[in-house]
Amino acid sequence: MSQFEIIQYQEEHKLRVKELNHEWLEKYDLLEPLDDEYLDHPKEKILDKGGFILLAKVKDDIVGTAFFVPIDEGTGEICKLCVGEKWQNDGIGKALMMKCIEDAKKMNIYTIILYSNHKLVRALKMYEKMGFKLIEDDNEKYEESDIKMILKL
Repeated sequence: MSQFEIIQYQEEHKLRVKELNHEWLEKYDLLEPLDDEYLDHPKEKILDKGGFILLAKVKDDIVGTAFFVPIDEGTGEICKLCVGEKWQNDGIGKALMMKCIEDAKKMNIYTIILYSNHKLVRALKMYEKMGFKLIEDDNEKYEESDIKMILKL
């Protein structure tokens, strides 16, 4: 198991964050314009809206990401959760999710949603183990999403 730490996003991480996310989005043929809006403008799209970006770091390398953005009072969305292929199965994705949930609670968030795709079988299993439930996908935001999940805190 790799030794990793969860850190807060800094502007210096922007290129690596985009690279990591493109790696998995392209692998599953899920890249869409909204992805690059978030990845090219994380300050405006996430941080300035009261959200946060967590990164998993192994030595000097960023190996995982998780974005959290508030939607309305009490509700937020986790997106751009990814772990580089070389680093998967080390608990990094779960640790990023747990830290997102912990930090969301501190913001008085009581409902977390996420959108996903049926192709991401391992991720979907992890979400279910963490208590996320499938709900009707009313998604008009993401072109490639066909699954919506919710976690009540």
